[in-house]
Amino acid sequence: MTAKTNKANLDLLITDPESAQSKLNEMQKKFVDLFCGTDDLSQTESARLAGYKYPSLSGHQLLRKPHVVACIEDRRKEISHRYKVTLDRSFRDLKYIRDRAMEDGSWTAALKAEELRLKAAGLLVSKSEVRTGTIDAMSEDEIRAELSRLSEEASKNTIVLPPEAFEDITESGTESGSGLKSDDSGETLNPDDSN
Repeated sequence: MTAKTNKANLDLLITDPESAQSKLNEMQKKFVDLFCGTDDLSQTESARLAGYKYPSLSGHQLLRKPHVVACIEDRRKEISHRYKVTLDRSFRDLKYIRDRAMEDGSWTAALKAEELRLKAAGLLVSKSEVRTGTIDAMSEDEIRAELSRLSEEASKNTIVLPPEAFEDITESGTESGSGLKSDDSGETLNPDDSN
């Protein structure tokens, strides 16, 4: 096959209405682009950058949708064909680099090569935590404003009782000597009320 024929086949794959790519919505396309890109992003990070509201859940779900998985496989085949990169070749090259580095006593290079081999095999996963909306990300003024807002909200739902209301309340729940009296229905009355 010539390079021109290969390019035509790849163009057909991308523009073919029956291809996996054509079944993706815009966010799914962006997810696939990010996930298969050169930045080595996790499924969660790819989903977050693609604009999903719940990236951890969405990334997990996207990788279980057959049309998304088919598109990812197509994209990886395209990349492999374009750059002559295969997983087997990468494993072999990284093992070679690791072995040579160990022979030379370059332990940092050997460890890095092995780390990359494990990541490529899916045996080592890098996790990063993205925090949004936490107090760590707030300025001092934002924290004070939020505390004021919470205080105002709490004061709307709070009833302030004078200390006298709590004097001489027995454990049985009856009031004695507190200045509070009950009417015939058992409802507690305040002597200051004139109704």
